Amino acid sequence: MPLLNDQLNSFKARMRNAPVLGKRAVAPPPSPPKDDTNEAKRPKLNPVMSLAGTAGKHKNTQFVHAIEFLKKQEKPVSFEDLEGYLSSPVEPLIPLFERNPHLMVKNNTVTYISKLGVYSADDLLRYLHRMTTFQGVSVRELKDGWCGALPTIANLEKEQKIIVLRNRKDDSPRLVWPNKGGRIGNIEPRFVSLWQSARVPSASELPKNLEMVGLKPSSVDPTSIKREAKPAQEKKRKPRAPRSKITNTHMKGLLKDFS
Repeated sequence: MPLLNDQLNSFKARMRNAPVLGKRAVAPPPSPPKDDTNEAKRPKLNPVMSLAGTAGKHKNTQFVHAIEFLKKQEKPVSFEDLEGYLSSPVEPLIPLFERNPHLMVKNNTVTYISKLGVYSADDLLRYLHRMTTFQGVSVRELKDGWCGALPTIANLEKEQKIIVLRNRKDDSPRLVWPNKGGRIGNIEPRFVSLWQSARVPSASELPKNLEMVGLKPSSVDPTSIKREAKPAQEKKRKPRAPRSKITNTHMKGLLKDFS
């Protein structure tokens, strides 16, 4: 027992004299650093510049809307009416109006001038009869600035005053020409009598008539046509040249046959 007590006291003494270690504090993992590259890549917009760009886009948009509105009016439109349609002032658009060749600004009004200057049926007929070529007039150009182009073309076609070429897909008019040949569908009597007096040979006579004028009917098989055989010409044989070349020409006199 005394031995055990001595060992216990000795162990306690060593424990009291042992150095005391502090608790290790575990620090939380550091947060990832902020990516400054993304912020650097994003350009900081200048509020003044951004407003100017927006104003420019808005100005161009209003100009396009104004053009479409003027095309449908077919008459001069006052600045006041145009401002009422756009719900914005027209003053910034006036320089654009003056630079456009299809717009005419006069006395505080704007007028859209079509490409061909056609606005009625009479204008269209006069324009067609002034043409010096037969290439036709595009309906797309007629519709530019003339809303009544399609119904007017339909009426003039019904009256047979113009000739219309239509698209196959939707049967919409594509080109128009003036009808300078009179009423469509009528044939002069002299052409009718000429057609009736023309005699068409029968099927049996047709091959002979074609051969008389030097033509061949398409119904005849080309292999059945007998062609005249040309007399064979006799070919003349050319004298054969000696294959070997004589080199001992100095002995021609000795080798000559005197018999």
